[in-house]
Amino acid sequence: MQNIRQFAAALLALLLGIFLTAACVGLVYSQMQASGKLRWQDSSAAIAKQLAARLALQEESLHSIQAAFIAQPQLSRQQFNQLVLNSNLSIRTPAVLAMGFIRPVESQYIEQYIAKNRSDTSFAAAYYSNFAVAADSQRTQLQVLELVSPLNRTTAQWLGDDLSNVQRLKAHLEQARDRGQAWGAPMQIRGSAVAGSYAFYMPIYQSLLERPTVETLRNNYLGSVVMWLKLSELLADTERTAHASGLAVRLLDHSEPNQAPLYSSAKWAAATASPLEPQLINALGRQWRLEFVPLGPPINSAEYQTLLLLALIGLLLSVLLAMLIHYVYRRSFVLQQADTAAQQEMQHRLAHERQNHAILEAVSDPLVLRDTAGKITYANAVAEHRFGQTEQSIVGQSDALLDARELGILAMPVQLAINHTDRDGVARHYDVILKPLRDDHLNWIGTILHARDISIGSASIADLRYKLDRLTEMVEISSDWFWEQDAQARFTHVSGGFFAELDINPAVFMGKCRWELGAGGLSEAQWAAHRAVLAAKQPYRDFEYQAYLNNQTLYFSVSGRPVFNAAGEFVGYRGAGRNVTPMRNAQVALIEAQQRAQATLESIADGVLTTDIKGRIDYINPVASALLGWELEMARGQSLGTVYQSVDAKTRLPLANLVTAALHGGVDNQGARRSVLLNKLGLNFQIEESAARIRDEENRTLGAVLVFRDISNWRDEAERASVD
Repeated sequence: MQNIRQFAAALLALLLGIFLTAACVGLVYSQMQASGKLRWQDSSAAIAKQLAARLALQEESLHSIQAAFIAQPQLSRQQFNQLVLNSNLSIRTPAVLAMGFIRPVESQYIEQYIAKNRSDTSFAAAYYSNFAVAADSQRTQLQVLELVSPLNRTTAQWLGDDLSNVQRLKAHLEQARDRGQAWGAPMQIRGSAVAGSYAFYMPIYQSLLERPTVETLRNNYLGSVVMWLKLSELLADTERTAHASGLAVRLLDHSEPNQAPLYSSAKWAAATASPLEPQLINALGRQWRLEFVPLGPPINSAEYQTLLLLALIGLLLSVLLAMLIHYVYRRSFVLQQADTAAQQEMQHRLAHERQNHAILEAVSDPLVLRDTAGKITYANAVAEHRFGQTEQSIVGQSDALLDARELGILAMPVQLAINHTDRDGVARHYDVILKPLRDDHLNWIGTILHARDISIGSASIADLRYKLDRLTEMVEISSDWFWEQDAQARFTHVSGGFFAELDINPAVFMGKCRWELGAGGLSEAQWAAHRAVLAAKQPYRDFEYQAYLNNQTLYFSVSGRPVFNAAGEFVGYRGAGRNVTPMRNAQVALIEAQQRAQATLESIADGVLTTDIKGRIDYINPVASALLGWELEMARGQSLGTVYQSVDAKTRLPLANLVTAALHGGVDNQGARRSVLLNKLGLNFQIEESAARIRDEENRTLGAVLVFRDISNWRDEAERASVD
């Protein structure tokens, strides 16, 4: 109690200092949190403004096309293509996939309209020679995609698409025509949605009308200009800026509240914090909503370090104050402590001796102390009762009680197992320990005997050893569910939490063989092989089969070993089973994912080519095969320079290999580059190419991927090349 009082003042000062430090740190922490959340809100607002500015550029491009059609309603294909090229969309807004013009055509004139487009050979005749429209006799007016720029193999496939064939697009086109307003929707080509793309539509009229009515708008309607955007490129800067601010972002169409998100950043699914207040953006007649969610706490590492430093300073000051108070108090306490020290020491020794004596008497095992001459100097009550031959105490005797080694000089402790008939006539089994007693100078001063009665324990050792062996065998096999079978392979016992977890009645197994519960997805030959193992009384591991239990198909992996009785007779099998259904389902899911990835690569419009770490080709998709003139079987294993060669568009000099730069330069991505591709057949294409490293989870380079796309009319390029 005095020691506690001695430190009471110091502890009180320390606790007070810690409390004040915690209060200060908590206040600063709350302010930092509020500041961090405010930074998030400011960042989200700035990101929304940047996206709105980019959308304004798209709207400006649409207005320029609209103005051109108002000035010249019969704008030719070449003029439209030149107008799009002059707008520098690929540089100003690289997210733009293409632009097009949709013309309303009466269904009764559709044949003349198709013939007119096919007969016009002034521009892109190769693409328009097969111009066709899938007309529907049920509709009086069609909305036909007549012009597309840039025009290439991919975009040429869109020509003649009737947008009125999709009811939702038809309704929006008519609504935009009657209101004179632009609108947007996910990209639809030939009635199918194009993932990750979005389209903006703007109606065009023959002249600018003042206070137009629905009737005048319909009479002056020329068609609609459409712009297709790739959302991943449109939002690339938005996603990078959001990640730099510690936020994940996704884009939704606010005008369609039940529609799935248009775009989500890669880190959105992993975020667990509550979303911030969304930002609304007006996008050409649509209202987009940008949602943000924090990727981490609002306090950065520098602020955490500041809080830690503040806490350490407060703790250090608290400790110094406590030490100072303790020093002052101790000086006044030392004199009083010295006066009572001797008296307390004496009382402590007496109390310690009484405590030790009480402890020795309370021990339920016999304890005996001997001196160096072998005379017994102490025996507790249990030892007197067990080992005394008469009513006289055994203290002072020099005879051995249990073993002659009690009287010897011991250098190390000795453990003995002794059977002894005690004074009460009961034969007991003792675990005896003889230990030498030594003083502070390690001199031998006597011996202590401790006899522990283990009679009850020894009687159950044999039974315990059998149970332990049985449990060990079960644990070595499995741990999901346990079973036992008789000599005819019929189930006699099943147990385990597996049955309660899947709500399966164990009685279904009782008295039946494993193959009597169903075919198990195995052939008769496989079951015969398993029965042969059982007939030979051999152990088996990981025997896998199916079972239809509780209205579900389960996969089991079982292991078993034969059991013999004490006479060596075979009595059955004992084993354990594992439910491997999740593992098998995961394998099926993995195979399906690989097939989906292969189908995606083979269906995209870009050429994709992958190499190993030495630059040798191991895969090309169908688009790349068509552009290069190489089949996959012929190209696999070839060096990249043998199959793929790009040159400068102006000088026609070979360009550095982007894959080599990615593999040997240590750069994750080689940015997009425009060049001319020379293929195996002597043709050349205006392409845009980029490359990136392929890495594993440990950031080791496994190879590279090269992506390229045809961005021009190859026939025109070939003609210009031949002229040059």
